[in-house]
Amino acid sequence: VPTLGIQISQFSLGNSLLKIYDLAGQTRFQPLWERCFDRVDLIIYMMDLSDLSCLEESFVKLRQVIRMSNSDRIPLVIIGNKIDLIFDPTDALTNGKPTERQPNASSLSKYLPESLLTNYNFDDIELLKLESSNLYRLKKVEVLSKHIGIDIKNHVLHIPTSTGDELISLDRDIAIFISSCKNGDFIEDITDWIVQL
Repeated sequence: VPTLGIQISQFSLGNSLLKIYDLAGQTRFQPLWERCFDRVDLIIYMMDLSDLSCLEESFVKLRQVIRMSNSDRIPLVIIGNKIDLIFDPTDALTNGKPTERQPNASSLSKYLPESLLTNYNFDDIELLKLESSNLYRLKKVEVLSKHIGIDIKNHVLHIPTSTGDELISLDRDIAIFISSCKNGDFIEDITDWIVQL
């Protein structure tokens, strides 16, 4: 069920009390987002990578969130979710249908830590015209970073404009993960990254 408005929950973790603001993504609720940013220590932005109809809008909204919260240097975790629903044509077929396959390290890059950035060149990553036939490419975090517009190595956000990209320097911790929350893929990696903050 989609979130409406703001849902607040809290729980204890060791000696700490965590308060979670779950913000609705619908356009009519977005003015509420900025009011929450001055109260938080971390932003988690989740997008449905399998929903082609809303994907570009989600990228645009994410760039707005980055712009609104950048001066406060709030750490940001971006999670591309529902990779289990994206068919990869290189997967095996059974009776003409894709077989269920768990992601593995050879087929996916779960996130981009600093140690993997030596061969990462934002300008060399292809920007795709996303269609249902190539959404599986978003299972590579570097391709997802290109579509979002985040150059992780150089800490720059590229915002497309009619006259070229506007560049915004990112002086904050940012991680981009792909996941299937339903299957629990890479959830431990995400929580480990958050805990290390």
